[in-house]
Amino acid sequence: MTMTPAEIAKSYREAKDRRAQIGVLADLNACKKPDILAALVEAGELTPEDAAQLQPKKPSRPSRKTPAPAPAADPPREGYTRLIVEPPAPPEQMPTPEPEELDHALAEAVEAIAEQVKRLRAERDKRLAEARTAEQRIRDMYRLIKEVFAEGGQQT
Repeated sequence: MTMTPAEIAKSYREAKDRRAQIGVLADLNACKKPDILAALVEAGELTPEDAAQLQPKKPSRPSRKTPAPAPAADPPREGYTRLIVEPPAPPEQMPTPEPEELDHALAEAVEAIAEQVKRLRAERDKRLAEARTAEQRIRDMYRLIKEVFAEGGQQT
């Protein structure tokens, strides 16, 4: 361990989550949690009973019994199998729109996009103007502050 039991006890005592701090201290000192618990008992921070309760439990070994057979899978449903095996029926032919209808739809889409671009540009210009106004106010305040300090230095 790189830390003394007193340092470990102090770190444990000051920790917000003491249970988690045991693992952190074990990682910091490149040792196992039982070693940290022993150092805490040695430093008087924990009683042996408390340390026993905080001791990590050993994982139980899995039994070597043969695994239970998996439950038999349900036979596939008829409709589901048929959907996978058979290709879907071809969709009905959609009527082809007239060229004038396509031109009109395209013109409406372009007009809607142009309106949106105008709105976005107006919002951008408004925000830019607000930013410039705020920048000018800051510059004015800075100038006034400099003048006040300059006048104050001359009067003394």
